[in-house]
Order: sequence, then C-alpha cells, then structure tokens
Amino acid sequence: MEIDNLIYSINEDKTSSVVGFKEEIKEQVIIPRSINYESEEYIVKSIKKESFSNSPIKSIQFPKNSECQTIEDSALIESKIQSISIPASLIDLQDGWCDFTNNLI
Repeated sequence: MEIDNLIYSINEDKTSSVVGFKEEIKEQVIIPRSINYESEEYIVKSIKKESFSNSPIKSIQFPKNSECQTIEDSALIESKIQSISIPASLIDLQDGWCDFTNNLI
C-alpha cells in the first residue's frame, strides 16, 4: 500500500514495514509511528532492504513515539541521504544499512 509516496507492506500481527518509495518522493521523509489501512492501525516496525535504494531523499526523521525497531542491510544503499534521526526504539541496525551513501553526515 502507498501513503505519502512511501510504499508499505502490512502484516497479520498489525505491524507494517517501509518497502519502497514512489518517484514523487520529497527530499525530507518522516516515517510515521503507524499507518491506517481499512480502519485498522498498523505500527511501522522496520525499513526493509533496498527500500530507499538510489532515492533522492536527503533526510529521514521519526516521531518521538516511533516504534521502528529495524533498519535492514542495504535499506539506504546509494541514496542521496544526508541525515537520519535514529529513533530510541531502534534495536537492529543491520550491517550495510547505509552502504554507498556518500552524502550521509
């Protein structure tokens, strides 16, 4: 499913993951705490592998109440990202999550 130019997968346990982006994505992205689908709330728990591969985004932010726990390997590979806020809920930052992100400060 797509919300605000981000593509999500949804799971039976009422969780969701960022799995991609639409070409119209803005340079600054906020990963929400949750998304709504068919009147149900799904908590965003992860950013999957290659979700932002080669993307033009420059910044990723999370709300203070984020429940995102995982950023998978290659999630941001070769993106233009310059900054990312890491939420306190994050417990699994996989090796290679930001490979070839030469602009990341």
